[in-house]
Amino acid sequence: FFDIRVRHYANAFALHHAFVYLHVNFDDFLDSVSNFLRSNPSETVLFRLKEEYDSEGNSRSIAETLQWYLYKHQGTYLRTNNRDINLGSARGKFIILSDNYQFDSFGLQYGQSNIQDNYNL
Repeated sequence: FFDIRVRHYANAFALHHAFVYLHVNFDDFLDSVSNFLRSNPSETVLFRLKEEYDSEGNSRSIAETLQWYLYKHQGTYLRTNNRDINLGSARGKFIILSDNYQFDSFGLQYGQSNIQDNYNL
């Protein structure tokens, strides 16, 4: 399970923690996940996707940018909103978990969960 936070910047996703750019882009992350899944086809990767920091310099929506990334990784992406998914159909795939309406149609929505999401304790 990964907690991925992206800034929508110039029609791309940069991985961020608050205002800090982590010097990794979403493409890098998805390439690593896809390579792992091709090497380990019995595994499944789940990740939470959340928009982080201010969006800037975009000519398309955040959902359109996500769709562009997922098209490039369609061989390892499992698009589902079926909560009754079984592990057999998810093997060799990654699944997006969403608690944000912008990403709900791209994966499993897990709604209002009690998540400690404050890094400044």
